[in-house]
Amino acid sequence: MPSSMPANLAMASPFTPSMQLPKSPKRQKAYYEVYDPYQTEEDQGVKYTCRYEIQIDNEKEFQVARRVIGSKGANMKRIIEECSEGFDKNVNPYEIVKLRLRGKGSGFKEGQNQLESDDPLNLCISSKYKEKYEYACSEMEILLRQVYEQFKTFYKYKQRKPLNWGQDLKVKKEETVTRPKLIDEYGEEEVEETVPAASYNPVIN
Repeated sequence: MPSSMPANLAMASPFTPSMQLPKSPKRQKAYYEVYDPYQTEEDQGVKYTCRYEIQIDNEKEFQVARRVIGSKGANMKRIIEECSEGFDKNVNPYEIVKLRLRGKGSGFKEGQNQLESDDPLNLCISSKYKEKYEYACSEMEILLRQVYEQFKTFYKYKQRKPLNWGQDLKVKKEETVTRPKLIDEYGEEEVEETVPAASYNPVIN
């Protein structure tokens, strides 16, 4: 007895190898060389960097560079030591958070010729650890506000004053977050590194 088959099935085209199912969209993941146990999963390979404009020239009387870094670098050492809390003692504390005063009057030599940069005096902070980075920035902003108050007081009763003495100096910060390269889940191709443009905060209250 012949079997009955619905007409719509009888007319269906057979499956052939050329008929391929659509591929699922590729997912991207961050690529980093070494896993850092002190970084969160979403922060693996991320680096936080900022630059503070000092806004005061380093001259012999006020010596702003010395006031920022402290006697023999005491202010920088304190911040770095506080940021190293919670890390294994084998981890170099100067690799956890980096602070560097650079530019005119900083005494920091850079480049092939080992000369001071022509940039105005500035202080840079960088770290792979967001929490430590934010703490270092917070401490630096407190310190800069103190220096600005000292600057106003220092020249208040002096006959010769710097050109910017009467200005109401505010903390100026330029910040950049560098993220790792992205690769698809199959590792077939590499996507260009995405680095957001620096966000410039002209005034921080």
